[in-house]
Amino acid sequence: MKNRNLYFKKFTKIGILGGMGPEAGIRLTQLILESTDAKIEQNHIPYVLYNFPQIPDRTEAIRHNYNNILDYLLYGISVLKQSGVEYIYMPCNTVHYFYDTLVKHTNIKLVNLIEKVWINIERYHKGINKVGLLATEGTVESKIYEKYKTNKNIELVYVDDNIQKNCINNAIYGEKGIKRIGANNFNKSLILKAIQHLKLKGAEAVVLGCTELSISIKEEKIYALNIIDSLKILARDIILNYKNISSGYHNAT
Repeated sequence: MKNRNLYFKKFTKIGILGGMGPEAGIRLTQLILESTDAKIEQNHIPYVLYNFPQIPDRTEAIRHNYNNILDYLLYGISVLKQSGVEYIYMPCNTVHYFYDTLVKHTNIKLVNLIEKVWINIERYHKGINKVGLLATEGTVESKIYEKYKTNKNIELVYVDDNIQKNCINNAIYGEKGIKRIGANNFNKSLILKAIQHLKLKGAEAVVLGCTELSISIKEEKIYALNIIDSLKILARDIILNYKNISSGYHNAT
């Protein structure tokens, strides 16, 4: 081995700031595992996961201007930085409200999940004019999907307020919600009702814009609508990123 340190450095390049919520981070690691074309265990993707569920609720932080959430996020980033990572993924859509501020306070590359979703739509869902969005109230109210939208001709379709509160909020935060007890038939039925509602409003595809929803909804097509899973997009990007990193170190051995 010509350069031992250089060779091993590539194995700690990718970091994941998890805990938002904890099961979403675990689901991301499952998706990375399932989506990797590996014949032997050594072919799988190395990454550093920091599970930090003490990060305050993102919707509450947005609504009440809780700036202390930045201290938690920057601390999580610093922990990953100490591990030697150069790319950090945050498996939470709502936290990207703080993305621009975080970028100003770190020299590590923060991968923007919502930008990746729009790139996916542009590349694989050409010709659609209306995209439905299922997300937390924080994501909806802050319009962060609008902020990063690359194609101005695509209309984002949101659920009505009663569906947001009775279906999406309940599926995520309710007594039988994903954050409390994980995926189950009850919270899945609420999400399916919201998807059907978006179809009636003219949506041609639906974005799962909350990583909790990805825990319950695993189908790629529902009611003849393509389901665009933000967590699956993140997993695929991590795999592709690592392959690019690894090829750059190919001559280090």
